[in-house]
Amino acid sequence: MRNTLTPDHVQQLFKNGQFIEAHATALALYAQQPDDYELGLLFLQTALFIERADSVIAVLQDIGRDIPAQTRHLLLFQAQLGHGNCGAAWQHLAQTGLAPNSLSFHECAFRIASKEHQLDRALSHLQAIEGLSDVSLAHFFKKFEILKLQGKYDEIGRQITQLQQLIPRTATTEQAQLKLWQAGIAHDKHHFTQSLEITTQLLEDCLLQAGPHPVPASEQPVKTWTRQRQHQVIN
Repeated sequence: MRNTLTPDHVQQLFKNGQFIEAHATALALYAQQPDDYELGLLFLQTALFIERADSVIAVLQDIGRDIPAQTRHLLLFQAQLGHGNCGAAWQHLAQTGLAPNSLSFHECAFRIASKEHQLDRALSHLQAIEGLSDVSLAHFFKKFEILKLQGKYDEIGRQITQLQQLIPRTATTEQAQLKLWQAGIAHDKHHFTQSLEITTQLLEDCLLQAGPHPVPASEQPVKTWTRQRQHQVIN
């Protein structure tokens, strides 16, 4: 039985829709190695999926002595955040020992601020992250979501323009994502014609890049003999 208890087995149970079984298997795995952060995270993810963050909190409190302090508090931070208890999440984050100016701290603090809908604070953590590491386009989309809630459409447009100049034209997926954001912002500003133009151009570009496709049988020209046969049947 021990050989079947692997993270891959948990993932397979998830794919099969066996969510309770996946959670139980993840718990069994984690009980074998409570100091393994990745296994703890897997257990947490299965619990959050079935809305049982409380079970993670209970388990961690029960076996807490066997877990390194930072690992325990990081898992409890995520469990409490998933449970919607932002105050407790802050307490555990403070006890992780992460430096307040570190990348990991700002990433965790951003998640709490977002959960609490503290937009200015969430934005400040994202800006701090930009100063500490290279960031992906997904990072800027998180930033745009906050700026959008603040109604700062012009700022979003300015940053999109900058990103379009920095990202190679050959990165078509990323460029298309930025175009979609442009169209959405134009729509939110009630510039509907501009939004439609951007979307139409984007669709044309996508079709051009995709190349020609076979015409579906239902759209192909009907052969003459078929028309004649139809006429014969109708009459």
